[in-house]
Amino acid sequence: KMTREQDIFKKGSTTYYFSSKFFPKKVREDIFKLYSFVRVADNYVDEKPYNHKALIDLEDLYKKNVPSADFDFNISSAEDINLMVIKNILYLRKKYNFKDEWIFAFFHSMKQDISPQPYETLNDSLHYVYGSADVIGLMMSKILSLPDKALPFAEAQGRAMQWINFIRDIKEDNALGRCYFPQEDLEKFELKDLRRSEEHTSELQSLRHLVCRLLLEKK
Repeated sequence: KMTREQDIFKKGSTTYYFSSKFFPKKVREDIFKLYSFVRVADNYVDEKPYNHKALIDLEDLYKKNVPSADFDFNISSAEDINLMVIKNILYLRKKYNFKDEWIFAFFHSMKQDISPQPYETLNDSLHYVYGSADVIGLMMSKILSLPDKALPFAEAQGRAMQWINFIRDIKEDNALGRCYFPQEDLEKFELKDLRRSEEHTSELQSLRHLVCRLLLEKK
């Protein structure tokens, strides 16, 4: 029988879910815990209208319980979804020594999606990507028990996968009023955004340029 965490992960990230099948069972269980937390938060900011209150409640629940030394990680079948995923991320934080800064950076990026503003520079875009994806790579590295020297590569892989998602989701992000690509780069190609026009050579050239720069540049 599928756990609630597994069901949330499968519905929200089908490709990642099936790729997780290649990991040992114990590792998979912790990956389900991590991604159920990530998906619940992400769903709050992808809903229309945005569920700002639910996201803030989720962050407040984390802040409230993170200092607790005797926090109960046990989850009942009727557990509130927010409390369930917070218990899971706190369990993983303790088990794998996650940095609180990683989790707060994740919340910060999710809150940026609620009130989307243009990212003027590459550093602005990378700041968002750090919280939305780089830190997930770092947490995955810990779950996989990789050595610390692997952390920069795990972070870079998280970033690369996020940029692939941005390119895939341009149409959906346009509908939500979001553009994660730096305005300074769009302006080089005289583009206001990445909405497709009948003559879209500039858009394609811009994407090629952006992909190379965004994957190679550091924060």
